[in-house]
Amino acid sequence: MYNSGAYRYWKEQEGQGTFDEKGFEKYVKRLMKSDVGGKENIVEDARMFYAEKQGDWASFIKMATERLDKGGMSDFIVYNWGIRLNVECQDPVFREAIAALMERRAKELSTSTEPSDIQMMKSFESIADRIRHPEKYKKQSSVVTISGKVNALRPGENVVQVVKQEGRSKQVIDSCTIQSDGTYEMKVTVKNPGLYELDCQRGQKATIWLGDEDVSVDFPGFGTSKFKVMRPAYYAVKGGTNNEVLDVLNWESMRFMRMVGDIGRVLYGCKDLSAETQRELNETLGNTCRAEYFDCISHWADIYADRESVVVLLSQLQDDKYNAVVERIAKKLTEAYPNSEAVRNFNITLEQKKRLYEGMPAPEFSLLTADGKSKLGPSDFRGKVLVIDFWASWCGPCRGEIPNVKKAYETYHEKGVEFLSVSIDKDEVAWRKALEDEQMPWCQVLAPQAGKEVKELYQFSAIPFIVVIDREGKIVGKNLRGQILLNKLEELTR
Repeated sequence: MYNSGAYRYWKEQEGQGTFDEKGFEKYVKRLMKSDVGGKENIVEDARMFYAEKQGDWASFIKMATERLDKGGMSDFIVYNWGIRLNVECQDPVFREAIAALMERRAKELSTSTEPSDIQMMKSFESIADRIRHPEKYKKQSSVVTISGKVNALRPGENVVQVVKQEGRSKQVIDSCTIQSDGTYEMKVTVKNPGLYELDCQRGQKATIWLGDEDVSVDFPGFGTSKFKVMRPAYYAVKGGTNNEVLDVLNWESMRFMRMVGDIGRVLYGCKDLSAETQRELNETLGNTCRAEYFDCISHWADIYADRESVVVLLSQLQDDKYNAVVERIAKKLTEAYPNSEAVRNFNITLEQKKRLYEGMPAPEFSLLTADGKSKLGPSDFRGKVLVIDFWASWCGPCRGEIPNVKKAYETYHEKGVEFLSVSIDKDEVAWRKALEDEQMPWCQVLAPQAGKEVKELYQFSAIPFIVVIDREGKIVGKNLRGQILLNKLEELTR
């Protein structure tokens, strides 16, 4: 709740931004009087965000230096400071100041023998060099044509936008109006080749690769229906070898979602089956579909291992069974595309992920319990098997998984297995209501800032995300649900 509120004091309209400083300072006073965990970080993150938006790089550098001096900052966040300033700031004085901070962090990591620290050290050295010598990395801009057709027009929203993710926000790079016959076309200047999003009628979205080749995408459109119904759809992406990869991903994703949906509809129609049997069958068949989907993605990643855009497939392969495939292809990409922004960003994420491989120590956190009397984290359960369930009250699949977790608790708690639910709710009131509704008999904690820190520590974006930690505090399973979770706990308690 507080994390999202921290950023609402910047308003943009027609390319112009305004900062409600008085409103923000009132918000800060309210926040600092609360018992919200991590409130200092919330305020500091927001202040740097507003300084960046206003082009106040002196304040941005000052805050970055102070936070680095205090220590405890995530390398991923510090690295992104450099990325953001490199893109947005042209002043040589401030560029040198942030480059010096990046270089400083690289030197601090230079004494470590950990592979992940060595990789981050190289990343800090690289971004420092990019900031100091942009001419070495300057690429020739290209102009590409993006076109296609929208079948069902929607009055007032017939617009197609090209969007680029920039830090925690999205930036509209270009846009065009859909013509009365459903066609659209725009010329886009591409300064940084890579992954972009094409948004049709503010809702139907396709990931595309923009480089030096024209792109074509057709959309079904929402038409004049009262509500925008987000059905699984295949958006064919055509244009260039890199977009062949995106096209495959779009197809496999649509196929997977439709299979899961079909299974649910068929089982719902089987009135002679009990609700419990329907749920178990839905889970088993869903897991089978999920396994097939990721095996297909792994197959296509091997097929397209020479394409720069294959990083989007590698990003899908989170299960440890694919680690060898991902690392092998990532190594080839790094050699083939040494200056690629997409490959560089993927490698940073990969190094973060390696810290969560099975057998690695579970990242530590300490969060306030529901009664507010103590804090809990993985180390508090050392000597016992621990199940951590990352969830939220608003997440339907999370609520649907709770009966499975209860079954695991009832079966294995007496055998020495402990359970800890970590909510990433923004709204504390909604979280507490869900606790009353669900009556989960194990420990409950709420992660501040909508779970920003724990999501980064445990490298997840979708929930429920269930992690199992052994008695020595090492990760032995991730993203386990239903019977698969029960099987893992049975194995650990024999």
